[in-house]
Amino acid sequence: MTLIDPFVAVIPAAGVGKRLGSKESKQYLSLRGQSILESSIKPLLTLSECKGICIVISSKDSHWRSLDISTRDNISFIEGGLSRIKSSMNGINFWLKGKESFSNILIHDAVRPCLQSKDLGNLLAEFQKSKDLGDGRNLDGMILAIKSANTLKLSHNSTSIIKETVDRSYVWQALTPQIFSREALTKASNLYKDSENYTDESSLVESFGGKVGIVEGSSNNIKITTKEDLKLAEAILLLQNN
Repeated sequence: MTLIDPFVAVIPAAGVGKRLGSKESKQYLSLRGQSILESSIKPLLTLSECKGICIVISSKDSHWRSLDISTRDNISFIEGGLSRIKSSMNGINFWLKGKESFSNILIHDAVRPCLQSKDLGNLLAEFQKSKDLGDGRNLDGMILAIKSANTLKLSHNSTSIIKETVDRSYVWQALTPQIFSREALTKASNLYKDSENYTDESSLVESFGGKVGIVEGSSNNIKITTKEDLKLAEAILLLQNN
């Protein structure tokens, strides 16, 4: 069994989920008797290697105080930014400036409640293997992703006219969790400049020359965006017996 280095987690949860059309922030909606947020971090809570979880919330958010997890010693709530990447950076800097001892930082969406422990375990184990090689091939990070199942088209300058068909065998759809070494995110934190070009944490590390690997995950690890996603997630959790 691969020994896993200690890590901490960042959960960006400052969004309001306008596309879902709910008065309540989507991470707090109930799913099979538990909030989406609590379901999303559930697999992390079972791991002794996870030394802490930082949940990044909106400055206007007070709902988190009503959650059972709000009183846990290993979970912190801090204020986020106006974008996903700003909130992530707030969480990353929270850990980098803290006293907790860890080797890696994991980031996971607050609204991916169908993450399976098996996929999380595979991600952690494969990243550990890459770090243990010690021959120059070790990676700065690793993400869960799924292979694209659809034919992909590239258009001309965001128009509706097709420029070419992309070879989908090389295309992956990024998921979370995503995990990175402390060193890689320290570099990213020092070099980071406010930009909306970073659509996930991997793109941030990549932009500074970081090497990020891929572990194939499950297509069931969906992100809640619409009401249809909510229904699908409920069905998936039922099948997973969660």
